[in-house]
Amino acid sequence: MKKGFIKRIWSDPVGAGVISGLILLVLPSIGALLNTIIGGSSYKESVVFILTYPIEIWILLSIAILCVLLKVAYCRWIKTDFRYDADSLLHDKNLYDKIVKEVLPPEGSISFLRTNNFAGFSFDLKYLEQVDDFYFRFKNNPTFEFVNPDIEKLRKNLYVSIDVFQDLIAGNTFSMENNRQTVPEEWEIECPDHFYDVVNKIQNSTKNICSDYDTLVRIGRIKIK
Repeated sequence: MKKGFIKRIWSDPVGAGVISGLILLVLPSIGALLNTIIGGSSYKESVVFILTYPIEIWILLSIAILCVLLKVAYCRWIKTDFRYDADSLLHDKNLYDKIVKEVLPPEGSISFLRTNNFAGFSFDLKYLEQVDDFYFRFKNNPTFEFVNPDIEKLRKNLYVSIDVFQDLIAGNTFSMENNRQTVPEEWEIECPDHFYDVVNKIQNSTKNICSDYDTLVRIGRIKIK
């Protein structure tokens, strides 16, 4: 039986009720069997004991409330009812291709961020042009949002990571000749604690960008078929 088939049954109120009923029917049998093995009673006596065991009202209410809370949590944080139609699928596919192939391809700025350590070594700003392009093109632009909420969340995560990186570069690197930028190397001697704090923050931000980018690429490729 396919996983998707089971999920559709559970998502359907009638199907969920049937599954819950079956579980309630099976649990007493399992309990009776355990009581027989552990307590030494006959299976029939164990079944009668379980079915006639008095349960206080507050326990039943607590179980009912817990079930409702679990269902709400499942619907809020785990379950997704999103389904593509032809138009939304085409939109997300085109946007995914635009990001991966045009705006932020893996061999451009992303590759540079994976390898550059920013520890007092100057770098050419042209290597960050694709990151800048993604940052400004996708800023407050609803046409560059995924319809699929899961993929859109990953895109936003990437955008936030790039935003953090942009702030660090703007506030802690300075211009040199030939359009190059650097964390001042003299900081390493004059104020080493500050130097390494800045470098570590920049390096962590680049790791976050690459991680978020990789996740967007992988999950997007799976979901956009």
